[in-house]
Amino acid sequence: MNKTPKALATKAKIDKWDLIKLHSFFTAKETVSNVNRQPTEWEKIFAVYPSDKGLISRIYKELKQIYRTKTNKPIQKWAKDMNRHVTKEDIYEANNNMEKCSSSLVIREMQIKTTLRYHLTPVRMAIIKKSGDDRCGRGCGEKGTLLHCWWECKLIQPLWKTVWRFLKALEIEIPFDPAIPLLGIYPKDYKSVYYKDTCTRMFIAALFTISNTWKKEKKGIKI
Repeated sequence: MNKTPKALATKAKIDKWDLIKLHSFFTAKETVSNVNRQPTEWEKIFAVYPSDKGLISRIYKELKQIYRTKTNKPIQKWAKDMNRHVTKEDIYEANNNMEKCSSSLVIREMQIKTTLRYHLTPVRMAIIKKSGDDRCGRGCGEKGTLLHCWWECKLIQPLWKTVWRFLKALEIEIPFDPAIPLLGIYPKDYKSVYYKDTCTRMFIAALFTISNTWKKEKKGIKI
């Protein structure tokens, strides 16, 4: 430390034992190795990159890496909620739909969050807050599970039924199955790419409409 008046005054204020502890901390092997290590990708994203350009893409890339390494796969959780079995082909189809449902990142973000189960439901919030209130935020009185909030709630079922009526008017006949709009998993014999594109646009619009009512108590969704 330079022997300036300010430096001497600062040194005089430092307790001897505090100085020893600081010296011990900064020379410890663990501290030195942590300082010398390469930053993680998350640290680069939020501290190293000079601008926000490409920020969402970098975050999405890292989230996909987490998803690939997690043992509690979200699509299997969806399958359990829906009481159904998913094949490797189903998982591939859901992942493909999540990544290619739209060229718009804003629209893809909705599908990504839905597929990977990122939304906070009343059930999850009750666990986080350690409260007993896990009821649906729309006021229906039912337990607010993820499948309930997206599909089963009696206040949003009219919206999904309206979507299916529009599809039928377009001569698109598909089962009334939550796996189709939520995950993009279609019946095995449903091969039409054109119809899937039409369905996807309508399903994403419905998901945005439902998400806007996520925390609002309503009598229903106006359609």
